[in-house]
Amino acid sequence: MTTVTESLTKAGIIPDMIESFDASESLQKSLVITFPTGESVKMGNILPPKPTHTKPTITWEADEGPKTLYTLIKSDPDAPSRADPKFREWCHYIHTNIEGNDLSTGEVVYGYVGVGAPKDTGLHRYVYFLFQQEGKVTLTDTVTKSAQNADNRGGFHVAEFAKKNNLGQLVSVNFYESEYDESVDDLYKTFTDHDPK
Repeated sequence: MTTVTESLTKAGIIPDMIESFDASESLQKSLVITFPTGESVKMGNILPPKPTHTKPTITWEADEGPKTLYTLIKSDPDAPSRADPKFREWCHYIHTNIEGNDLSTGEVVYGYVGVGAPKDTGLHRYVYFLFQQEGKVTLTDTVTKSAQNADNRGGFHVAEFAKKNNLGQLVSVNFYESEYDESVDDLYKTFTDHDPK
């Protein structure tokens, strides 16, 4: 059976985004991500862009302790392409201070954005990270963005962000790959602050 570390290393997420995945088996969570159309994220499977443009259902087996808090981040290291990742990473979603696995709690810092891979840039990796916080966190130097805000999401680094904001132990990672199709153009039209042309 392939371990999480082996899957992340094979896909280049280690070392492109994180140096290692050190959570012990007792700490590791299974991050289950399912889109409304039925497609789910399965450690590197390829998905079409359109289903990802609707926020998925995301769940995990949260610790039973009193108000254990989590941070969930989705990021793309292949911006604008894996061959030329000069904007690595492009952050698609940040949600902090989630109580257990209840996504109606906590603070959505960056609203969710689906696949936005530019044309002719090949497959991109879309990676979800789940951190188990040691307590409530207050982010520093971070401006809240809605799902319609695309500017200044590039140049993000999940490992640096987690360290700077004391997000705690990384307990789960899951990812899929996707590339441009015409539905991405429709996504771009929803942005109020960004002209991709």
